[in-house]
Amino acid sequence: MSFELTQSGVSPNFAMSVPVYIDFGKDCYWRLAAVDLVGNTTVPFAGQIAFSSKPKRLLINAHEDVLCYIKNGETKKKKGPKKRKG
Repeated sequence: MSFELTQSGVSPNFAMSVPVYIDFGKDCYWRLAAVDLVGNTTVPFAGQIAFSSKPKRLLINAHEDVLCYIKNGETKKKKGPKKRKG
């Protein structure tokens, strides 16, 4: 498995810990890591991890706890806190 996380458009001292989850389907997912990013940077991850069942996908910002833009291919989605009704 390999992925990379990029943080951009921030000051050099801005630090964020981004949670990464593995989704196994049927509402079952585990927290794989928290990747610490400082300044404008890209952090690669590559490794082999054995699981008892095959993961369906990796998730970042699964609980919308990080204010960010998620770039997936050519699509950017703005993620952030949900508005409350009332």
